[in-house]
Amino acid sequence: MKNDFAYINTLKGLVIFMMDNHELCVNIAEVPAIIKPEDLKKYFTLYSSGNKTVKQYGSNFPVIDGNTFFRCETGEITSDSRILLINCDNMIFALCAEKVLEIITLNRKNGENCLMFTPFEGNSYIKGTIYFEDNAWLLPDFIKISSELQARLAPCTDYSGAITGRLKI
Repeated sequence: MKNDFAYINTLKGLVIFMMDNHELCVNIAEVPAIIKPEDLKKYFTLYSSGNKTVKQYGSNFPVIDGNTFFRCETGEITSDSRILLINCDNMIFALCAEKVLEIITLNRKNGENCLMFTPFEGNSYIKGTIYFEDNAWLLPDFIKISSELQARLAPCTDYSGAITGRLKI
């Protein structure tokens, strides 16, 4: 719990995104790319029953399922949809969001923290709720998700993008 508060103090910014009418956020430093689905050559493989991967930048990235981890239904891909590449715990994976609402950069003067954090109970994949000004967003536990993804991939040689295994969800 104490580590969660320390983590919040290190955030340089947030990417705010929507999944199944829930607003979630991720540390801006953990998002190397936000991709429009139409920019992917074969985005139709996102929801296939086989390998759930996104091929981008010469690598295959596993796609996490919003329903599995956040109890969010995965909707249709629209022009507002975005694929967030998340780099966490030496692994890059993809998350399909209904849309990205905003990107916030934080300017902390004299080390002051402008974010508030409340731990969340009821879903082990959600760390807590982050409050900023008049807004509140759920903060997923991407370290836990990354650990579970690594355990579900078999066989695999490299978690930095060169994933060769099948995702068992």
